[in-house]
Amino acid sequence: MGALQFTTSTSIDYALWVIAGFPFVLGALARLPGLKGRNAGQFAISTCLGTVLWIALIIRADASPHDVEIGLMLLASAYLMYLEIWALISRGYTLGVLVTLFTARRPLGVDEIAARYRRGDGLSWIMRHRMEGLIGTGLVASHGDTLALTPFLGVATARIYRFVLLALGLARTSR
Repeated sequence: MGALQFTTSTSIDYALWVIAGFPFVLGALARLPGLKGRNAGQFAISTCLGTVLWIALIIRADASPHDVEIGLMLLASAYLMYLEIWALISRGYTLGVLVTLFTARRPLGVDEIAARYRRGDGLSWIMRHRMEGLIGTGLVASHGDTLALTPFLGVATARIYRFVLLALGLARTSR
């Protein structure tokens, strides 16, 4: 049996450096005035910056196609992992309750937790935030005080989601 080799190619090295730097870029972008509170934009810009940097580095290094494919798979996998973590942190409503209790430094009743949630935004913030997202993506339209699925995109998405829930046996979790 031959010796094990633990060296990587330049393309993979660059991908690992971009992956390691990603949280720092994301954290820096989150502090820019124009991007504050815009989590999806922060993540998208960080991903684009990392990918463009990686492409520029591998073009300069004249990497082999095989190494480029591996580096791209590493980047994509890392972005998906970071996206899951970012989504949990930025939209982790249960974790938000824990932070509310932590900052209170004393036991709170359910009503007081609801009132203090998100530094005073209250639990109604969750529903407002979700509805703004649905309206912003064109899945739901607002008509005065009522909301309705948009005729094509909203209805199609709801039908597909309902089918997937039924097909995977998850229908009970959606109610």
